[in-house]
Amino acid sequence: MFTDRTPVSWFLCLLSLVSLASCFGKPIKIKGSDAAVAGQQSDGRGAGGEAGPGDGPGPVADSKIATDGLSSNGGAGGNSGTGGSNVGLGGSGGSAGGSSVAGDNGGADGGGSTNVGDVAGIAGGGSTAIGGISTSGAVGGSGGVAQTGGSTGMGGSGRGGSTTADAGDDGKPDAPSPVVDGAGPDVSSVGVDGPVDSATRDSLTAMGPDLAPDVGPDLAPDLPTLKALGASCSVGSECSKGFCAGGVCCDRSCTGACEKCSAATNGLCTYTKGTVCSAGTECLSAAVCSDSSGSCPAPVPKSTTTLCGTAPTCAGNTQSASYCDGAGNCGLRTNKACGLYTCVSGTGCRTSCTTNADCISSTSAFCGPSGTCTTNSACWRDITTNLLWQRDSDPNYHHPADAQTYCSGLTLCGFSDWYVPDIDQLRTLISWCPANQTGGACGVTDSCLLDSCGDNCIDCDYMAGQGTDGCYQTPELTGPCAAYWSSSSYTSYLYGYATTRYRVAGFTGGGVGAADPTDSSYVRCIR
Repeated sequence: MFTDRTPVSWFLCLLSLVSLASCFGKPIKIKGSDAAVAGQQSDGRGAGGEAGPGDGPGPVADSKIATDGLSSNGGAGGNSGTGGSNVGLGGSGGSAGGSSVAGDNGGADGGGSTNVGDVAGIAGGGSTAIGGISTSGAVGGSGGVAQTGGSTGMGGSGRGGSTTADAGDDGKPDAPSPVVDGAGPDVSSVGVDGPVDSATRDSLTAMGPDLAPDVGPDLAPDLPTLKALGASCSVGSECSKGFCAGGVCCDRSCTGACEKCSAATNGLCTYTKGTVCSAGTECLSAAVCSDSSGSCPAPVPKSTTTLCGTAPTCAGNTQSASYCDGAGNCGLRTNKACGLYTCVSGTGCRTSCTTNADCISSTSAFCGPSGTCTTNSACWRDITTNLLWQRDSDPNYHHPADAQTYCSGLTLCGFSDWYVPDIDQLRTLISWCPANQTGGACGVTDSCLLDSCGDNCIDCDYMAGQGTDGCYQTPELTGPCAAYWSSSSYTSYLYGYATTRYRVAGFTGGGVGAADPTDSSYVRCIR
Protein backbone atom coordinates (compact mmCIF):
# COMPACT_ATOMS: atom_id res chain seq x y z
CA MET A 1 0.00 0.00 0.00
CA PHE A 2 2.84 2.35 0.82
CA THR A 3 4.87 1.47 -2.23
CA ASP A 4 2.07 2.31 -4.63
CA ARG A 5 2.54 5.99 -4.07
CA THR A 6 5.49 7.78 -5.69
CA PRO A 7 7.71 10.23 -3.83
CA VAL A 8 6.31 13.07 -5.87
CA SER A 9 2.74 12.17 -4.94
CA TRP A 10 3.72 11.99 -1.25
CA PHE A 11 5.24 15.43 -1.60
CA LEU A 12 2.13 16.77 -3.24
CA CYS A 13 -0.02 15.25 -0.52
CA LEU A 14 1.92 17.14 2.08
CA LEU A 15 1.84 20.40 0.08
CA SER A 16 -1.94 20.25 -0.24
CA LEU A 17 -2.32 19.40 3.47
CA VAL A 18 -4.56 16.43 2.75
CA SER A 19 -5.28 14.20 5.71
CA LEU A 20 -2.98 11.25 6.20
CA ALA A 21 -5.94 8.97 5.79
CA SER A 22 -6.49 10.18 2.28
CA CYS A 23 -2.81 9.90 1.48
CA PHE A 24 -2.95 6.31 2.66
CA GLY A 25 -5.79 5.78 0.24
CA LYS A 26 -8.60 5.44 2.83
CA PRO A 27 -11.92 6.78 1.79
CA ILE A 28 -13.51 9.73 3.44
CA LYS A 29 -17.25 9.69 3.77
CA ILE A 30 -18.91 13.01 3.56
CA LYS A 31 -22.58 12.77 4.26
CA GLY A 32 -25.29 15.21 3.53
CA SER A 33 -23.26 17.30 1.14
CA ASP A 34 -22.95 17.71 -2.60
CA ALA A 35 -19.64 16.81 -4.23
CA ALA A 36 -17.77 19.88 -5.54
CA VAL A 37 -17.45 19.85 -9.29
CA ALA A 38 -16.23 22.30 -11.93
CA GLY A 39 -18.88 24.70 -13.05
CA GLN A 40 -21.91 22.73 -11.77
CA GLN A 41 -22.41 20.57 -8.69
CA SER A 42 -23.43 16.97 -9.12
CA ASP A 43 -26.83 16.16 -7.76
CA GLY A 44 -25.44 12.84 -6.47
CA ARG A 45 -28.52 11.13 -5.27
CA GLY A 46 -27.23 7.52 -5.51
CA ALA A 47 -25.56 5.57 -2.82
CA GLY A 48 -21.83 6.20 -2.77
CA GLY A 49 -19.52 3.29 -3.15
CA GLU A 50 -16.67 2.45 -0.92
CA ALA A 51 -13.09 2.75 -2.00
CA GLY A 52 -11.55 -0.56 -2.85
CA PRO A 53 -8.03 -1.59 -2.10
CA GLY A 54 -7.03 -1.98 -5.72
CA ASP A 55 -5.50 0.45 -8.23
CA GLY A 56 -8.22 0.33 -10.85
CA PRO A 57 -11.03 2.82 -11.10
CA GLY A 58 -14.47 1.83 -9.90
CA PRO A 59 -17.31 1.86 -12.36
CA VAL A 60 -19.26 5.00 -12.69
CA ALA A 61 -22.86 4.09 -12.11
CA ASP A 62 -25.68 5.61 -13.99
CA SER A 63 -23.66 8.63 -15.15
CA LYS A 64 -25.18 10.91 -17.73
CA ILE A 65 -23.62 13.42 -20.11
CA ALA A 66 -24.38 17.03 -19.34
CA THR A 67 -25.27 19.20 -22.34
CA ASP A 68 -25.80 22.91 -22.83
CA GLY A 69 -24.38 23.85 -19.50
CA LEU A 70 -26.18 21.24 -17.36
CA SER A 71 -24.28 18.97 -14.98
CA SER A 72 -24.48 15.23 -15.06
CA ASN A 73 -26.87 13.51 -12.75
CA GLY A 74 -24.38 11.06 -11.38
CA GLY A 75 -25.41 7.93 -9.68
CA ALA A 76 -23.37 6.12 -7.18
CA GLY A 77 -19.81 7.31 -7.15
CA GLY A 78 -17.26 4.94 -8.55
CA ASN A 79 -14.74 3.19 -6.48
CA SER A 80 -11.29 4.61 -6.89
CA GLY A 81 -8.31 2.41 -6.29
CA THR A 82 -6.12 3.49 -3.49
CA GLY A 83 -3.41 5.79 -4.77
CA GLY A 84 -4.37 4.95 -8.35
CA SER A 85 -3.22 7.15 -11.14
CA ASN A 86 -6.13 6.45 -13.43
CA VAL A 87 -8.86 8.99 -13.87
CA GLY A 88 -12.49 8.24 -13.33
CA LEU A 89 -14.51 10.55 -15.54
CA GLY A 90 -17.74 12.08 -14.40
CA GLY A 91 -20.26 13.68 -16.69
CA SER A 92 -18.83 15.48 -19.68
CA GLY A 93 -19.30 19.21 -20.10
CA GLY A 94 -21.79 20.64 -22.54
CA SER A 95 -20.79 22.12 -25.82
CA ALA A 96 -21.51 25.63 -24.62
CA GLY A 97 -20.56 26.49 -21.10
CA GLY A 98 -20.67 22.91 -19.85
CA SER A 99 -18.46 21.76 -16.99
CA SER A 100 -16.76 18.46 -16.49
CA VAL A 101 -16.83 16.57 -13.28
CA ALA A 102 -13.51 16.79 -11.58
CA GLY A 103 -11.85 13.48 -11.07
CA ASP A 104 -13.67 10.61 -9.45
CA ASN A 105 -15.90 12.67 -7.21
CA GLY A 106 -19.15 10.96 -6.42
CA GLY A 107 -22.21 12.35 -4.78
CA ALA A 108 -21.97 12.38 -1.02
CA ASP A 109 -25.52 13.30 -0.19
CA GLY A 110 -26.72 9.75 -0.42
CA GLY A 111 -24.05 8.46 1.75
CA GLY A 112 -21.48 8.06 -0.94
CA SER A 113 -17.86 8.45 -0.10
CA THR A 114 -15.39 10.54 -2.01
CA ASN A 115 -11.94 9.13 -2.43
CA VAL A 116 -9.38 11.91 -2.29
CA GLY A 117 -6.69 10.30 -4.34
CA ASP A 118 -4.11 11.45 -6.84
CA VAL A 119 -6.69 12.31 -9.42
CA ALA A 120 -7.55 15.78 -10.63
CA GLY A 121 -9.90 16.64 -13.47
CA ILE A 122 -9.61 19.45 -15.96
CA ALA A 123 -12.70 21.37 -16.90
CA GLY A 124 -13.60 21.98 -20.51
CA GLY A 125 -13.37 25.53 -21.71
CA GLY A 126 -10.25 26.35 -19.82
CA SER A 127 -11.57 26.12 -16.22
CA THR A 128 -9.81 24.01 -13.62
CA ALA A 129 -11.79 21.61 -11.55
CA ILE A 130 -9.95 21.03 -8.34
CA GLY A 131 -9.80 17.29 -7.76
CA GLY A 132 -10.97 15.71 -4.62
CA ILE A 133 -12.82 18.67 -3.11
CA SER A 134 -16.02 18.10 -1.19
CA THR A 135 -18.07 20.06 1.23
CA SER A 136 -19.72 18.79 4.38
CA GLY A 137 -23.24 19.96 4.09
CA ALA A 138 -24.89 21.96 1.36
CA VAL A 139 -23.32 25.21 2.34
CA GLY A 140 -20.60 26.06 4.73
CA GLY A 141 -19.68 22.75 6.27
CA SER A 142 -16.22 21.67 7.05
CA GLY A 143 -14.99 21.33 3.54
CA GLY A 144 -12.57 18.84 2.24
CA VAL A 145 -9.07 19.87 1.35
CA ALA A 146 -8.01 20.00 -2.29
CA GLN A 147 -5.70 17.21 -3.19
CA THR A 148 -3.31 18.30 -5.90
CA GLY A 149 -0.89 16.14 -7.76
CA GLY A 150 -1.10 12.79 -9.34
CA SER A 151 -2.31 12.24 -12.84
CA THR A 152 -4.35 14.81 -14.70
CA GLY A 153 -7.81 13.87 -15.84
CA MET A 154 -9.29 15.34 -19.01
CA GLY A 155 -12.66 16.98 -18.66
CA GLY A 156 -15.22 17.46 -21.31
CA SER A 157 -14.37 19.01 -24.61
CA GLY A 158 -16.91 21.73 -24.14
CA ARG A 159 -15.75 25.29 -23.89
CA GLY A 160 -17.31 28.40 -22.59
CA GLY A 161 -18.27 29.84 -19.27
CA SER A 162 -16.05 29.74 -16.22
CA THR A 163 -16.55 27.25 -13.43
CA THR A 164 -16.21 27.43 -9.71
CA ALA A 165 -15.06 25.02 -7.08
CA ASP A 166 -15.47 25.62 -3.41
CA ALA A 167 -12.03 25.03 -2.06
CA GLY A 168 -12.58 26.28 1.45
CA ASP A 169 -15.09 26.38 4.24
CA ASP A 170 -16.12 30.01 3.79
CA GLY A 171 -19.40 28.97 2.20
CA LYS A 172 -18.78 31.12 -0.89
CA PRO A 173 -17.83 30.07 -4.41
CA ASP A 174 -14.36 30.93 -5.60
CA ALA A 175 -13.83 33.58 -8.29
CA PRO A 176 -14.35 32.37 -11.86
CA SER A 177 -11.32 31.11 -13.67
CA PRO A 178 -10.48 33.02 -16.87
CA VAL A 179 -11.33 31.59 -20.23
CA VAL A 180 -8.19 30.73 -22.16
CA ASP A 181 -8.43 31.31 -25.89
CA GLY A 182 -6.36 28.95 -28.00
CA ALA A 183 -6.32 26.18 -30.53
CA GLY A 184 -6.25 22.55 -29.57
CA PRO A 185 -7.29 21.04 -26.24
CA ASP A 186 -7.59 23.40 -23.32
CA VAL A 187 -4.90 22.68 -20.79
CA SER A 188 -4.71 23.93 -17.22
CA SER A 189 -1.93 23.37 -14.80
CA VAL A 190 -3.00 21.03 -12.06
CA GLY A 191 -0.72 20.22 -9.22
CA VAL A 192 2.38 22.35 -9.12
CA ASP A 193 1.75 25.98 -10.01
CA GLY A 194 3.09 27.20 -13.35
CA PRO A 195 2.60 26.51 -17.06
CA VAL A 196 2.09 23.01 -18.37
CA ASP A 197 5.35 21.48 -19.50
CA SER A 198 5.78 20.50 -23.16
CA ALA A 199 5.51 16.76 -22.52
CA THR A 200 2.16 17.18 -20.76
CA ARG A 201 0.89 19.54 -23.44
CA ASP A 202 1.84 17.07 -26.19
CA SER A 203 0.13 14.27 -24.32
CA LEU A 204 -3.06 16.26 -23.90
CA THR A 205 -3.00 17.53 -27.48
CA ALA A 206 -2.88 13.94 -28.73
CA MET A 207 -6.19 13.24 -26.95
CA GLY A 208 -8.15 15.11 -29.62
CA PRO A 209 -8.67 18.42 -31.40
CA ASP A 210 -10.26 21.51 -29.92
CA LEU A 211 -13.76 21.29 -31.35
CA ALA A 212 -15.26 24.25 -29.54
CA PRO A 213 -15.24 27.77 -30.99
CA ASP A 214 -13.01 30.43 -29.47
CA VAL A 215 -14.70 32.79 -27.06
CA GLY A 216 -13.85 36.45 -26.76
CA PRO A 217 -12.56 39.07 -29.16
CA ASP A 218 -9.03 39.16 -30.58
CA LEU A 219 -7.64 42.08 -28.62
CA ALA A 220 -4.26 42.20 -30.43
CA PRO A 221 -4.22 44.74 -33.30
CA ASP A 222 -3.49 43.36 -36.76
CA LEU A 223 -0.09 44.33 -38.15
CA PRO A 224 -0.19 46.10 -41.53
CA THR A 225 0.99 44.14 -44.58
CA LEU A 226 4.10 45.80 -46.03
CA LYS A 227 4.20 46.40 -49.76
CA ALA A 228 6.65 44.76 -52.14
CA LEU A 229 9.23 46.60 -54.25
CA GLY A 230 7.63 48.44 -57.18
CA ALA A 231 4.22 48.82 -55.51
CA SER A 232 2.70 52.28 -55.27
CA CYS A 233 3.21 54.10 -51.98
CA SER A 234 2.96 57.43 -50.21
CA VAL A 235 5.39 56.99 -47.33
CA GLY A 236 8.26 54.64 -46.59
CA SER A 237 6.49 52.96 -43.69
CA GLU A 238 4.19 51.27 -46.21
CA CYS A 239 7.09 49.44 -47.88
CA SER A 240 8.98 46.26 -47.00
CA LYS A 241 12.35 48.01 -47.33
CA GLY A 242 11.17 51.22 -45.66
CA PHE A 243 11.73 53.47 -48.71
CA CYS A 244 9.15 55.21 -50.91
CA ALA A 245 10.66 57.09 -53.88
CA GLY A 246 8.86 58.43 -56.92
CA GLY A 247 5.58 57.04 -55.61
CA VAL A 248 6.77 53.40 -55.54
CA CYS A 249 8.39 51.16 -52.92
CA CYS A 250 12.15 51.19 -53.54
CA ASP A 251 15.17 49.18 -52.42
CA ARG A 252 16.93 52.31 -51.12
CA SER A 253 16.26 56.00 -50.52
CA CYS A 254 16.89 56.92 -54.19
CA THR A 255 16.81 60.69 -53.66
CA GLY A 256 19.78 61.72 -55.81
CA ALA A 257 19.34 64.04 -58.79
CA CYS A 258 20.67 61.28 -61.08
CA GLU A 259 18.73 58.26 -59.81
CA LYS A 260 15.19 57.09 -60.21
CA CYS A 261 12.92 54.37 -58.83
CA SER A 262 9.88 53.15 -60.76
CA ALA A 263 7.58 50.21 -61.22
CA ALA A 264 9.29 49.59 -64.57
CA THR A 265 12.52 48.76 -62.69
CA ASN A 266 10.62 46.61 -60.15
CA GLY A 267 11.44 49.06 -57.39
CA LEU A 268 15.20 49.04 -58.00
CA CYS A 269 16.91 52.43 -57.82
CA THR A 270 18.87 53.06 -61.08
CA TYR A 271 21.09 55.84 -62.40
CA THR A 272 19.60 58.10 -65.08
CA LYS A 273 22.58 58.19 -67.43
CA GLY A 274 22.44 60.98 -70.02
CA THR A 275 19.79 63.00 -68.20
CA VAL A 276 20.47 66.72 -67.82
CA CYS A 277 20.46 67.35 -64.07
CA SER A 278 21.60 70.99 -64.13
CA ALA A 279 20.84 73.43 -66.92
CA GLY A 280 23.80 75.18 -68.51
CA THR A 281 24.42 78.89 -69.08
CA GLU A 282 26.11 80.75 -71.89
CA CYS A 283 29.49 80.06 -70.27
CA LEU A 284 28.71 76.80 -68.40
CA SER A 285 27.90 73.48 -70.03
CA ALA A 286 24.84 71.64 -68.78
CA ALA A 287 25.55 68.92 -66.21
CA VAL A 288 24.66 65.43 -67.41
CA CYS A 289 24.14 62.35 -65.23
CA SER A 290 26.60 59.48 -65.49
CA ASP A 291 26.11 55.74 -65.04
CA SER A 292 28.20 55.57 -61.89
CA SER A 293 26.69 58.06 -59.45
CA GLY A 294 23.33 59.30 -58.25
CA SER A 295 24.69 62.80 -57.70
CA CYS A 296 24.63 65.56 -60.33
CA PRO A 297 28.17 66.45 -61.50
CA ALA A 298 29.40 70.04 -61.41
CA PRO A 299 28.84 72.05 -64.63
CA VAL A 300 31.93 72.43 -66.84
CA PRO A 301 32.99 75.97 -67.90
CA LYS A 302 32.95 76.61 -71.64
CA SER A 303 36.14 77.46 -73.50
CA THR A 304 37.45 80.96 -74.09
CA THR A 305 36.48 80.67 -77.77
CA THR A 306 32.76 80.62 -76.84
CA LEU A 307 30.86 83.79 -77.66
CA CYS A 308 28.63 85.29 -74.98
CA GLY A 309 26.72 88.47 -74.23
CA THR A 310 25.18 90.47 -77.07
CA ALA A 311 25.50 89.28 -80.66
CA PRO A 312 28.77 90.03 -82.48
CA THR A 313 29.02 92.73 -85.12
CA CYS A 314 31.37 92.83 -88.11
CA ALA A 315 33.48 95.53 -89.68
CA GLY A 316 35.03 93.96 -92.75
CA ASN A 317 36.94 90.97 -91.56
CA THR A 318 36.91 92.11 -87.91
CA GLN A 319 34.28 91.28 -85.36
CA SER A 320 33.28 92.93 -82.08
CA ALA A 321 32.15 90.37 -79.48
CA SER A 322 32.50 89.02 -75.96
CA TYR A 323 33.92 85.59 -75.06
CA CYS A 324 33.68 83.34 -72.00
CA ASP A 325 36.61 83.67 -69.61
CA GLY A 326 37.05 79.91 -69.00
CA ALA A 327 35.68 80.12 -65.45
CA GLY A 328 32.02 80.19 -66.37
CA ASN A 329 31.73 83.96 -66.77
CA CYS A 330 31.24 86.20 -69.80
CA GLY A 331 34.23 88.44 -70.47
CA LEU A 332 34.49 91.98 -71.79
CA ARG A 333 33.65 92.85 -75.39
CA THR A 334 36.69 93.04 -77.68
CA ASN A 335 37.53 93.35 -81.37
CA LYS A 336 38.99 90.38 -83.19
CA ALA A 337 40.24 89.78 -86.72
CA CYS A 338 38.73 86.69 -88.38
CA GLY A 339 41.91 85.63 -90.18
CA LEU A 340 41.18 83.52 -93.28
CA TYR A 341 37.51 83.21 -92.29
CA THR A 342 34.70 85.54 -93.14
CA CYS A 343 32.84 87.51 -90.46
CA VAL A 344 29.09 87.09 -90.28
CA SER A 345 27.02 89.73 -88.49
CA GLY A 346 25.18 88.20 -85.55
CA THR A 347 27.43 85.14 -85.30
CA GLY A 348 30.91 86.67 -85.71
CA CYS A 349 33.97 85.04 -87.22
CA ARG A 350 33.56 81.66 -88.81
CA THR A 351 35.68 78.93 -87.31
CA SER A 352 35.22 76.32 -90.05
CA CYS A 353 34.18 76.13 -93.69
CA THR A 354 32.16 73.96 -96.04
CA THR A 355 32.70 75.96 -99.27
CA ASN A 356 35.32 78.35 -100.61
CA ALA A 357 32.91 81.21 -99.96
CA ASP A 358 33.36 80.72 -96.20
CA CYS A 359 36.96 81.88 -96.51
CA ILE A 360 38.22 85.44 -96.89
CA SER A 361 38.64 86.46 -100.52
CA SER A 362 41.42 89.02 -100.31
CA THR A 363 44.11 86.34 -100.08
CA SER A 364 42.44 83.84 -102.41
CA ALA A 365 42.01 81.46 -99.51
CA PHE A 366 39.94 78.37 -100.13
CA CYS A 367 38.28 75.73 -97.99
CA GLY A 368 40.71 72.88 -97.54
CA PRO A 369 40.03 69.15 -97.18
CA SER A 370 39.79 69.33 -93.37
CA GLY A 371 37.15 72.07 -93.39
CA THR A 372 39.57 74.86 -92.59
CA CYS A 373 40.37 77.90 -94.70
CA THR A 374 43.82 77.76 -96.25
CA THR A 375 45.93 79.07 -99.12
CA ASN A 376 48.22 77.32 -101.60
CA SER A 377 50.05 78.85 -104.53
CA ALA A 378 49.43 75.75 -106.67
CA CYS A 379 45.69 76.49 -106.63
CA TRP A 380 43.73 79.61 -107.40
CA ARG A 381 40.24 80.44 -106.19
CA ASP A 382 38.04 82.50 -108.48
CA ILE A 383 36.30 84.84 -105.98
CA THR A 384 33.51 85.47 -108.50
CA THR A 385 32.51 81.84 -108.97
CA ASN A 386 34.31 80.41 -105.89
CA LEU A 387 35.69 77.66 -108.15
CA LEU A 388 39.18 76.35 -107.41
CA TRP A 389 41.52 76.07 -110.40
CA GLN A 390 44.82 74.48 -111.11
CA ARG A 391 46.99 77.57 -111.20
CA ASP A 392 49.70 76.28 -113.57
CA SER A 393 48.27 74.18 -116.39
CA ASP A 394 49.86 71.03 -117.69
CA PRO A 395 52.42 71.99 -120.35
CA ASN A 396 51.59 68.95 -122.50
CA TYR A 397 49.08 68.58 -125.30
CA HIS A 398 46.16 66.25 -124.78
CA HIS A 399 43.34 64.77 -126.77
CA PRO A 400 39.94 65.10 -125.04
CA ALA A 401 40.03 61.55 -123.65
CA ASP A 402 43.60 62.01 -122.40
CA ALA A 403 42.63 65.28 -120.73
CA GLN A 404 39.95 63.48 -118.68
CA THR A 405 42.45 60.85 -117.58
CA TYR A 406 44.93 63.49 -116.56
CA CYS A 407 42.56 65.52 -114.36
CA SER A 408 40.91 62.56 -112.64
CA GLY A 409 44.36 61.32 -111.60
CA LEU A 410 45.60 64.68 -110.34
CA THR A 411 46.23 65.28 -106.62
CA LEU A 412 46.75 68.94 -105.82
CA CYS A 413 46.31 71.20 -102.75
CA GLY A 414 45.16 68.22 -100.76
CA PHE A 415 42.40 67.27 -103.19
CA SER A 416 42.12 64.41 -105.67
CA ASP A 417 38.68 65.21 -107.12
CA TRP A 418 39.81 67.30 -110.07
CA TYR A 419 38.06 67.20 -113.45
CA VAL A 420 38.01 68.88 -116.89
CA PRO A 421 35.80 72.05 -116.79
CA ASP A 422 32.69 72.40 -118.96
CA ILE A 423 32.39 75.29 -121.45
CA ASP A 424 30.48 77.52 -119.00
CA GLN A 425 33.25 77.19 -116.42
CA LEU A 426 36.00 77.63 -119.03
CA ARG A 427 34.47 80.87 -120.37
CA THR A 428 34.85 82.47 -116.88
CA LEU A 429 38.63 82.53 -117.51
CA ILE A 430 38.29 84.77 -120.61
CA SER A 431 39.08 88.41 -119.86
CA TRP A 432 39.05 91.63 -121.96
CA CYS A 433 36.87 90.16 -124.71
CA PRO A 434 33.34 91.01 -123.62
CA ALA A 435 31.45 89.19 -126.39
CA ASN A 436 32.90 85.83 -125.38
CA GLN A 437 33.00 86.33 -121.64
CA THR A 438 30.27 84.82 -119.48
CA GLY A 439 27.02 86.60 -120.33
CA GLY A 440 28.37 88.03 -123.61
CA ALA A 441 26.93 87.80 -127.11
CA CYS A 442 28.38 84.36 -127.68
CA GLY A 443 25.51 81.89 -127.37
CA VAL A 444 27.56 78.80 -126.62
CA THR A 445 26.74 77.36 -123.19
CA ASP A 446 26.74 73.91 -121.76
CA SER A 447 23.08 73.71 -122.70
CA CYS A 448 23.61 75.08 -126.23
CA LEU A 449 26.52 73.34 -127.90
CA LEU A 450 25.48 72.98 -131.53
CA ASP A 451 27.38 74.66 -134.30
CA SER A 452 24.64 77.27 -134.69
CA CYS A 453 25.02 78.31 -131.03
CA GLY A 454 28.44 79.73 -131.84
CA ASP A 455 27.43 82.13 -134.63
CA ASN A 456 28.15 85.20 -132.51
CA CYS A 457 31.29 83.89 -130.85
CA ILE A 458 33.76 86.17 -132.63
CA ASP A 459 37.37 86.35 -131.54
CA CYS A 460 38.90 89.55 -130.32
CA ASP A 461 42.14 90.87 -131.70
CA TYR A 462 44.96 88.39 -131.62
CA MET A 463 47.11 88.66 -128.47
CA ALA A 464 45.66 92.04 -127.57
CA GLY A 465 44.53 91.13 -124.11
CA GLN A 466 45.88 92.51 -120.87
CA GLY A 467 47.33 89.25 -119.64
CA THR A 468 50.86 87.98 -119.96
CA ASP A 469 52.11 88.67 -123.47
CA GLY A 470 48.69 89.98 -124.50
CA CYS A 471 46.83 86.86 -123.48
CA TYR A 472 43.08 87.05 -122.80
CA GLN A 473 43.42 84.65 -119.87
CA THR A 474 42.97 85.73 -116.23
CA PRO A 475 46.41 87.01 -115.09
CA GLU A 476 46.42 84.98 -111.83
CA LEU A 477 46.87 81.84 -113.95
CA THR A 478 50.02 80.63 -115.57
CA GLY A 479 50.68 78.29 -118.45
CA PRO A 480 50.58 78.40 -122.25
CA CYS A 481 48.36 81.09 -123.85
CA ALA A 482 46.51 78.76 -126.23
CA ALA A 483 43.30 76.77 -126.72
CA TYR A 484 42.08 74.64 -123.77
CA TRP A 485 39.69 71.66 -123.75
CA SER A 486 36.26 71.64 -122.13
CA SER A 487 34.31 68.51 -121.28
CA SER A 488 31.27 69.75 -123.29
CA SER A 489 30.79 67.64 -126.44
CA TYR A 490 28.07 67.54 -129.09
CA THR A 491 27.21 66.02 -132.46
CA SER A 492 28.27 68.24 -135.32
CA TYR A 493 27.26 68.16 -139.01
CA LEU A 494 29.83 70.72 -140.02
CA TYR A 495 31.38 68.33 -142.49
CA GLY A 496 28.09 67.06 -143.87
CA TYR A 497 28.00 64.00 -141.65
CA ALA A 498 27.64 63.41 -137.96
CA THR A 499 30.79 63.66 -135.90
CA THR A 500 31.58 64.34 -132.24
CA ARG A 501 33.21 67.61 -131.41
CA TYR A 502 34.30 69.33 -128.13
CA ARG A 503 33.96 72.97 -127.24
CA VAL A 504 37.19 74.89 -126.51
CA ALA A 505 38.23 78.39 -125.42
CA GLY A 506 41.15 80.12 -127.22
CA PHE A 507 43.00 82.67 -125.13
CA THR A 508 45.08 84.15 -127.91
CA GLY A 509 41.99 85.95 -129.23
CA GLY A 510 39.52 85.39 -126.41
CA GLY A 511 37.27 83.26 -128.60
CA VAL A 512 34.97 80.20 -128.17
CA GLY A 513 35.20 77.37 -130.74
CA ALA A 514 35.12 73.59 -131.29
CA ALA A 515 37.72 70.90 -132.04
CA ASP A 516 37.73 67.33 -133.22
CA PRO A 517 38.59 64.48 -130.84
CA THR A 518 41.76 63.88 -132.76
CA ASP A 519 43.01 67.41 -132.24
CA SER A 520 45.49 68.32 -129.51
CA SER A 521 45.09 71.13 -126.97
CA TYR A 522 46.00 72.02 -123.40
CA VAL A 523 43.97 71.31 -120.27
CA ARG A 524 43.53 73.18 -116.98
CA CYS A 525 41.77 71.15 -114.25
CA ILE A 526 39.09 72.47 -111.88
CA ARG A 527 37.28 71.39 -108.75
